[in-house]
Amino acid sequence: GDDAQAFLHTQFTSDGMSWSGNVYGSANVGADGQATLFLLPTASGNSLYLYVYPPSGTTSLLPTVVSVGALIGDTTLTVTLPAAVPATLNVQVVDRDNTPLANQCLSLYGQFNSYYQCAGADGKMTFSVPEGTYSPYFYGYAYAAGPSPDYAYSQWNLWDGALNLTGTVNRTIKLPNVYL
Repeated sequence: GDDAQAFLHTQFTSDGMSWSGNVYGSANVGADGQATLFLLPTASGNSLYLYVYPPSGTTSLLPTVVSVGALIGDTTLTVTLPAAVPATLNVQVVDRDNTPLANQCLSLYGQFNSYYQCAGADGKMTFSVPEGTYSPYFYGYAYAAGPSPDYAYSQWNLWDGALNLTGTVNRTIKLPNVYL
């Protein structure tokens, strides 16, 4: 994939014509750690945003975003990727009676990456991710007892605003289920 991506808004005049619009550029970073992007200058009052990613398969470094400011001419920029600090999220999903629930899934959406797992019969999931803030999205389903094992079926899609992960975090998602 592309190791460096740039996004900016440009505005310029050429041969009596005024142009404005958005510019996207991308490049692969070479073995020497260098990349060159072909871009246009930023519009007055706008900034260039450069997204830089570690090489594929690297888990010791994190992607980063750099706001370069105005780009009006050729520029050389050095970007150092931050080190990844691991965090662990242990989750168990239970019902109102603390009975573990299988078939429950959790996605963690970060600034650059997302992670996904589903619980087994014990209702447990463990995520090993870089420290940071994630938007959790939880979904699952369950059957209620009845004449057959799948007599009454329900599913849900739930989300939470933000989950800050540092070190080891243990969470129990207790569903306040009711029967009708």
